[in-house]
Amino acid sequence: MILMRDALAIMEQRGPDGNLLPFSCQYVTYSRQRNEGGKIITVDSAVLSFDKKPFTGKKSETPPTERINTPSQPNHFANKTRNLKIVDSGAIRKMRIRMLITFNGQQVVY
Repeated sequence: MILMRDALAIMEQRGPDGNLLPFSCQYVTYSRQRNEGGKIITVDSAVLSFDKKPFTGKKSETPPTERINTPSQPNHFANKTRNLKIVDSGAIRKMRIRMLITFNGQQVVY
């Protein structure tokens, strides 16, 4: 068994080359607006999809700009979601973290 907070921390880990490490998971689909869900989705190899630029390991010399929230930017923390990028196909899937069943072959507990 693995705690959900530990699974989420492992999802964000990077390898020595700076790229996100792939993981496998299984979760249940759910959509409140469409009133549908209940399918179990198995993902053999995925990474988190929040990277916009490749990680270089260097800090920027310019100060960071203030982030502007627009309706198109999801608030993953408030909505308890994560975007997964499937390694094989490159498709991006949204997963609700409370619907996570297994992570790297271990059952997820809260």
